[in-house]
Amino acid sequence: MIKMVYCTCNVSKLEELMKVLDDEPVESYQVFDEVRAKSVKGDPRLNNAVWPGHNASVMMQISDNDKVRNIARAVKEINNSAINDNELITFASWTLEEYFFE
Repeated sequence: MIKMVYCTCNVSKLEELMKVLDDEPVESYQVFDEVRAKSVKGDPRLNNAVWPGHNASVMMQISDNDKVRNIARAVKEINNSAINDNELITFASWTLEEYFFE
């Protein structure tokens, strides 16, 4: 079963998130930079005069459920040491019905 994993974070946390992916290692992912976002916690980052800054998002396709759990655990550890809500990384995963690269 292949999972889609989605993480989004303040661009200042992207390097730390990418280290988690390298440590696992995650073989298939896409990075979206300059993502405008409003999250449940923290300030909006809409890259405008009122809400400056932006997020980065990473989408991963992972067939190893242990790897997904390890990434979730690592993100929780990062979040537990966050200084404030603006440093939190959002994590979500769901099962893919189809995934191919032809």
